[in-house]
Amino acid sequence: YFRLANDSLLSAEWTPVGTEADPFRGGLDGAGYKITGLKISSGSYLGLFGWVMSAKIRDLVLEDVTINGENYLGTLAGYAKNAVVSGITVRNADITLRPYTGYAGGLCGRVESGSFRDVQISGLDMKQTQVNMNGAGGGVGGLVGEASATTGSIFQNITTHGSILSYGSNAGGLTGRGGG
Repeated sequence: YFRLANDSLLSAEWTPVGTEADPFRGGLDGAGYKITGLKISSGSYLGLFGWVMSAKIRDLVLEDVTINGENYLGTLAGYAKNAVVSGITVRNADITLRPYTGYAGGLCGRVESGSFRDVQISGLDMKQTQVNMNGAGGGVGGLVGEASATTGSIFQNITTHGSILSYGSNAGGLTGRGGG
């Protein structure tokens, strides 16, 4: 369990916490503090956390986030499974998904069950940079790129504001794709 004690300014390239082999399973209480300047320029499973499983994350502000990558991109987490997330504010996020077959969201790239409450996202600029020639794959959404339809998730009191540019068929203000 971690608790922020003050605001943090990140000045170097960020390495996400947690991988598929070793996901973040703890807790983070942001205590209302903000993390500014999160920047990641390549890869997959990108965000403050790369992969979270059964984690509890709350009361955190993410500001001036820039993420460029290939799959599972989000300001908070690239991939979230069985997560409990509440009280998250995202301000000014620029997310670029390079291949059209990946997933990106304003908060999480993919959600596989969990609870997401009281999330506010503003100043979101999300885009795919490659044209989808076959009409398949990928998804971009204001909150999540893909929300698994086979496992239940709760989304409550969610607000997203910004722009989403997608060359694929799976784009939305809340979720890009519900499935898998």
